[in-house]
Amino acid sequence: MTFTNFFDAYHFLDDHKIFLDKYKFSRFQECLDIQVVKVDPQTEAIHDNEVYNTATRVWLECGPVDEETDFTNNHDTDLDVGAYSFEQAIILLAEQVFKKYGDGKWEYTEEENRRFEEARASLLRARPLTEEVPEPETEAGPTWVEVNGGVITANGTNITDDEFLDAFIDFLESKGWQFGGGVATREHDYVEEE
Repeated sequence: MTFTNFFDAYHFLDDHKIFLDKYKFSRFQECLDIQVVKVDPQTEAIHDNEVYNTATRVWLECGPVDEETDFTNNHDTDLDVGAYSFEQAIILLAEQVFKKYGDGKWEYTEEENRRFEEARASLLRARPLTEEVPEPETEAGPTWVEVNGGVITANGTNITDDEFLDAFIDFLESKGWQFGGGVATREHDYVEEE
């Protein structure tokens, strides 16, 4: 496959299965190491004598996410690329990833499909699709609030995604609000403040 533009190449990489963690979230940006360097244009390497290093290059290194640990600092030297610009380097990286790992389309297992169906059914119980969505009261339209964070349960209590989502949806509905998106349980170390 040949990539002809930065946008397509970047999104190919961001969606590629080698950069997905065990929850199927893209970790491409965390896997990517970017170095902007000066090199000797005759050799495309960094010369010991800095006087010869007159050409700027962008070097990219990366590797797949470890599926079990979500470790993102793997380095696959077959994917090392360098170019005149970040955009050109991303295009070259996409071509290397395609060459070594293929198109990267994810095929879900039966277990993953079952879990998605359970989550979908839980969402439908929370708010059936046939229920009419109330019109906003102002001409400005509804406010979209994006939340990017985590919830830590009290005293280390474990809850399932469904239990959390049910409680969260109940809270939002009590306010007349709606939710769009998903949730995922992750292992996370945190330090309690004293």
